[in-house]
Amino acid sequence: MTYMNKFLFFALLKPLFGCNRTGSDQNDAMDEITAIYLDRMNRFQAADDPIDKAKIYVEYITDDAIWMPQNQEEVHGKANIYQWAAWFFSTYTFIPNPGEPKHEDSWIEGDLAYHRFSSNGIYIIKATCDTIPFSQKYLDVFRKEEGKWKIAIHMWSSNNMKQSIWDLEKDTCRHWSRSY
Repeated sequence: MTYMNKFLFFALLKPLFGCNRTGSDQNDAMDEITAIYLDRMNRFQAADDPIDKAKIYVEYITDDAIWMPQNQEEVHGKANIYQWAAWFFSTYTFIPNPGEPKHEDSWIEGDLAYHRFSSNGIYIIKATCDTIPFSQKYLDVFRKEEGKWKIAIHMWSSNNMKQSIWDLEKDTCRHWSRSY
């Protein structure tokens, strides 16, 4: 059974049977996942170079990860996600509001976990210095590999009723090169 099928199987059974991890195991795993987000955000915000940001962005993902941006094609594989991130961080600066992201929900079952969160702030288009406010919700599916939690699937969508960056840039998002 693939990890995604296994995740969906357990996600469907969760409401019926609950979780078999102890509270302590759940807390330890969630602490590890939270530490990933904090480390990544702190190092990411300290980096100036878009290529450095892209490297930090992909450190905690699986080699076969899938990124699912709103209204865009999926991006498959760590190498392609790196290319996408390098393009994105060369094009935009993002500034989250203080205290972001807001962690909303998580569930851990064996070597799979999901984490749901939201974030608000602004994107700055580097070429024009125009700002675009964002309010987004996210879902990350984690898989534990060699004792470490890594993001296997990352999905997000905008909460904004007006156009979001993902709608404005529908065509320019295709400008980064892909190898798949």
